[in-house]
Amino acid sequence: MVIKNFKEILIKPKIYTALTIGGSDPIGGAGIQADLKTFNNFRIYGTSVITAITSQNTFQFKKIINLKKEDILSQIDAIYSDFEPNAVKTGLLPTVEAIEAVILAVEKYRIKNLVVDPITSTTTGENFFNEEWLEAMKKLISRALVITPNLKEAKILANMKEEIKNIEGMKNAAVGIFNLGVKNVIIKGGHLNDFAVDLFFNGNEFVSFQEKKQEIGDIHGTGCAFSAAITAGLAKGKNVVDSTLNAKIFITKAIKSSFKIGKGMYLLNFRV
Repeated sequence: MVIKNFKEILIKPKIYTALTIGGSDPIGGAGIQADLKTFNNFRIYGTSVITAITSQNTFQFKKIINLKKEDILSQIDAIYSDFEPNAVKTGLLPTVEAIEAVILAVEKYRIKNLVVDPITSTTTGENFFNEEWLEAMKKLISRALVITPNLKEAKILANMKEEIKNIEGMKNAAVGIFNLGVKNVIIKGGHLNDFAVDLFFNGNEFVSFQEKKQEIGDIHGTGCAFSAAITAGLAKGKNVVDSTLNAKIFITKAIKSSFKIGKGMYLLNFRV
């Protein structure tokens, strides 16, 4: 028997979605642009909400325009009135208003898979935080599933007097941050000694993810991409540890194949 004029039957894969809330980077190496590229690498349909428009490149941070609370909420409402992302990540929240907008959205839409990347400053050293900002951020952290501070941010959030220089310091910081109410802490230790060590803590156990540090130089957007990769894993239903492991593999490959096209820092290769 010969069947003619048949049409191919396709099995449509499930579409997973994620939302990034953060600042716009015009060169696309960090911020929401880096997050969206990371989501795409994991075959996640990415959506975004802009909290600030930055003027920056690989060697300098020139200017920032902060969006108002109502403008941030309007973007979030537009997304959630249409569909519900499987996971949400926050990046640059440069003002108390921006943090408050996210808190309102978390409560309004009962967001569970929330990853907070608590950016306190730019790579070139511009600080965004003060005491009022810090108190607002702690309120957001208490509502998060995961928080992903780097060593500098972990020191600030854990109210530590000395710099974090070893694993023991990372563990102390993780306990202090966990006590703020977050369910899982992942401290990014990419600048720790000869190894890039990321430490996970959930109140019961520590898990370290370790890779030999790549001697390449300063790379733009690694923290953004790493936390976005964790978010992608959560969006697909993976647990936090497995999501972090996948993120570690991704960011290691992206760093190893990074490249330099500007005058300053290297840029990640998101197509790995």
